[in-house]
Amino acid sequence: MKISDISKIGKVWKLFSVALLGTVLVIALYVFVFSQISQKKQHIEALANSIQTLEEQNQAVVSAKDSISETIDLRNKIDEYFVAKDGEVNFLNFLQTLGTEEGLSLEVSSVSIDPSPAASGVFELLNLEVQVQGPWSNVSRFLALLELLPYKISMGDVAIRKQSDAELSGNQKKSTGTGPQWVGDFKMSLLKFK
Repeated sequence: MKISDISKIGKVWKLFSVALLGTVLVIALYVFVFSQISQKKQHIEALANSIQTLEEQNQAVVSAKDSISETIDLRNKIDEYFVAKDGEVNFLNFLQTLGTEEGLSLEVSSVSIDPSPAASGVFELLNLEVQVQGPWSNVSRFLALLELLPYKISMGDVAIRKQSDAELSGNQKKSTGTGPQWVGDFKMSLLKFK
């Protein structure tokens, strides 16, 4: 072999080495770029899933708000079936007015509030003992009106009796020209908001 052949081999070897090194660098660059693209793709997919989850949650919140808005009238109507929080006095005044309109004298002898056995976190039981006096038809109509009220009233003891002459005072004896007087004693419970 000649020196010129050796120098040609050296040049070819250098050229081959440079080409091989360039190829390895290009392959390494491709691998690096591919891994970066793959990582970015995974990151973008995670962000897209997160955005989709947030959009679904947002839609659920909007739907819940719409449901709440649509049911406000119904919820207000349901609330009318219970005595309002701190509404005991208003309910007692309502009973007094109802008794007066029926021509009865009404006396509330006992008021108590107990925990409700069902939904005790929301409701309490308002327990009342009420006595009404008046003609039989008025007492019985008052009892019927209690049953028709939009409250869930649980009647405990109900006693209606004719009032004796000994129980009537002098003024009452004079004013009872419409017939015998009757006394109705009612124990009742109804739900009130806590």
